[in-house]
Amino acid sequence: MPEVPPVQVTILRQARLLWPDYSVVANHDYLLRDTSFWGLCDGGALHRHPLGARWLAPSQKRLRGRTLSLASDFTRASFGHALLDGLPRLEAARRAGYSLEGFDWIVLPMPAHSPTLDQVCAAAGLQGPRIVSPTSVQDFVCDELVVTTFPGAPGNYGVETVQFYRNLFGTPPGPAHRRIYLSRQKQARRRLTNADEIESLLVAEGFEIVVPESDPDVLTKCREATVIAGIEGSNMVHQLFAPAGAVILYFVDSEWRDLPYVPSIAASAGHACICVVGKKTGTETEDDRWKNAVDFRIELHDLTAALAAVRSLIPSRR
Repeated sequence: MPEVPPVQVTILRQARLLWPDYSVVANHDYLLRDTSFWGLCDGGALHRHPLGARWLAPSQKRLRGRTLSLASDFTRASFGHALLDGLPRLEAARRAGYSLEGFDWIVLPMPAHSPTLDQVCAAAGLQGPRIVSPTSVQDFVCDELVVTTFPGAPGNYGVETVQFYRNLFGTPPGPAHRRIYLSRQKQARRRLTNADEIESLLVAEGFEIVVPESDPDVLTKCREATVIAGIEGSNMVHQLFAPAGAVILYFVDSEWRDLPYVPSIAASAGHACICVVGKKTGTETEDDRWKNAVDFRIELHDLTAALAAVRSLIPSRR
């Protein structure tokens, strides 16, 4: 999408945040669709909305005073969605005149521990007893609830998302000089079946192999990167921290079905973007395909051609 809708902020009284993804429900049981990924994606495909998956009757917890919701679909399970769809809502609230000190509670569903998420939350001031990171089957009933519409459009993100992170961390300490490959080989899905030969070629080209979920310095490395490579997915959301002018080299299989997350962020961040298309290996179920869980291979000659394109964009690294 060449343009994404502006973010709106509103305050509700006696509203609820409903498990599993803490959907916003106002008085008289009105679901605020435009706060949700599924209110905007696929024409508002409510048949996929997480409220349709409620197979339990959650307990309820009262949050007295004023609450800010940074919840969004998938943020409690996905690093990428937490950074793209959840945390930028904080900046929208600030632009609307709210400060962190004005909230008694901040609802922030988060995935498993991540060095990058820890550093982002620390930089944003999202720490302490006011932060509510739900871990159980529970709804929240809020005296006053501040919510925002979805920050951008699903899979399409504006310059405000990128600027939020650049404001948090300021200017990189020095000139960009690193080449980073963000590996997914320790993930359970969407990996390279010929990773050894691909990584060997990348190392020969000057790339560092980085495992983002366990490297405490990945955020710093990406801030110093002139090239970031990797498979389409949450790992590549780390390009948010790269300086403008970086080159993004990303891999997908030929049957990729998802939204344009990587090129959308690149466009808003001022990055060049090069895609290398591989082919799936083995068989998969239809469920695997729709979850983009398919492993695939990249041919060496395709990667070699892409690296030549990278060199043409960064002459100083020839």
